[in-house]
Amino acid sequence: RTTRILLDGQDITDETVGTTIFNVSAGAINEFQLNRSTQDVSGEVTSTGQVLVSTNSGTNAFHGELFYNFQDHRALFARAKDGQDPQFQRNQFGGGVGGPILRDKLFFFGNIERIKQDSSSVSPVNSTGLFSAIYSAHPIIPSPYRETYSTVRLDYNGPAHGHYFRRANYNVN
Repeated sequence: RTTRILLDGQDITDETVGTTIFNVSAGAINEFQLNRSTQDVSGEVTSTGQVLVSTNSGTNAFHGELFYNFQDHRALFARAKDGQDPQFQRNQFGGGVGGPILRDKLFFFGNIERIKQDSSSVSPVNSTGLFSAIYSAHPIIPSPYRETYSTVRLDYNGPAHGHYFRRANYNVN
């Protein structure tokens, strides 16, 4: 029915709206693959394609990252057409770390990301035209907006060249 979205082989597609059932932090993504209409047997039954995402894991060396992204209403071209200057500020920050617990056997990875957004109580969108009914029902954009999502993962190299992992995701908004 819709494009399938798989995270480490687990289907996380929301059947109602056709997106994911939870967000995945960009820092937790190791790699992704896009498959169009016809794909190999690893995919589920779908006629539109799939997105395969794998999460990071720990290694024998410690590794990590930190990031911070700042957006503000004073940025170039942030003014509304009518000259208003609605207050807006968005901070997006987080990081991740991974490494060994038992060398060559047991590894960990953890990641967290936070979005903190504040805006004025005045809607910065012109309430005329096609979406005027929506704007009249919801005249302001909710503020403040907060969202946190994180991923933790344990990987184990077991007997007979078996590789096992356990992943947990946390998402609140």
